[in-house]
Amino acid sequence: FKDTSGIYCRYYRNIHLLNLFFRVIMKTWQKIVGLIIFITILIFGVLTWINAYVDIKYIIEPFGIDIIEDRAYLYIDSLSTLMWFNYILALVMFIVLWRKGGKR
Repeated sequence: FKDTSGIYCRYYRNIHLLNLFFRVIMKTWQKIVGLIIFITILIFGVLTWINAYVDIKYIIEPFGIDIIEDRAYLYIDSLSTLMWFNYILALVMFIVLWRKGGKR
């Protein structure tokens, strides 16, 4: 900023202000998009989980085969546990990155 003509000084100052502005906007934009994505994944995960139980209830249970019913519930329970574990892990990582981004 020590240029005597003033043209380059204003130019670099404007670039610095634009970088500062876009850095703040992008952080806010990333947070908003991240929250929308997590809410969407949560809604789809819950709907898929409910749909799997409804399918078992009305497609597999009417046949009355206990072994198949037990295995179907076991598969759905294990997949839903994995889904929730992955969702919570991704959410924790997002929160850590959110807080880390604010401390730069």
